[in-house]
Amino acid sequence: EDSVIHEATIGWKHLFSADHTLTLGGGPSFRETENRDSLWGYNATIEYNYPFERGDFLLAIDKGFDQDNFSGLADKGFVDSWTFEGKVSYQLLEKLTGDVKVSYRLEDRSDLNIVYEDGEFTNDSEDDYLIDKYSASVGLSYSFLNDYGINLRYSFTEVDSEKELDDYREHRFILTLKYEADWLRW
Repeated sequence: EDSVIHEATIGWKHLFSADHTLTLGGGPSFRETENRDSLWGYNATIEYNYPFERGDFLLAIDKGFDQDNFSGLADKGFVDSWTFEGKVSYQLLEKLTGDVKVSYRLEDRSDLNIVYEDGEFTNDSEDDYLIDKYSASVGLSYSFLNDYGINLRYSFTEVDSEKELDDYREHRFILTLKYEADWLRW
C-alpha cells in the first residue's frame, strides 16, 4: 500500500544578535495511506540558540511525523514524535572544543502488520505503541594542520518501549578523523 506524509510549515526567526536566535515554526500535517483513513495532525519547532564567550547553548523542541519503511517487512508504518534536545558547546583551548548533549524523544508508533497470502503482501492491521528514547553524549573535537580534525565522542542511549523486545541500552565510543579542504575555491 502506498502512503504519503505532507507537512506545511510557516516559521519566524528573531535575531537578538548575529548568533543569539529564537526560531518558531509550525503548521498542519496530513498522513494518507491507501485503503486506510487519512489523519490530520500538526508539526512544530522551537529552537533557542544563546552564544556566550567561547561557546553556545541550544534548546530545541520538534514535533512531526516520520515514516519507517526501510527494513524489509518489519517496522513499516508511521511515527508521530516529539523531540526535546539541549546542547552546550565550549571552546576549552584554541583548537579544542567540548560539548555535552541530552535529548528525549517520544514516539507514538503505528506499525503496519504485513501478511503474505496467496502471492500478495497485504496490511492485516496496525500495531500502535509508544517508545521513550533517552540519549546523552559528551565529545571532544581537536583541529590541527588547518584542514584536519579529530573527534572523540561517548554516547549513551536507553530505549523503553511498550514492546518488551524493543527495549535496549547502548553505549558507544566514536573516534572520527576528518579532512576538510576548499576544493572549488574560485
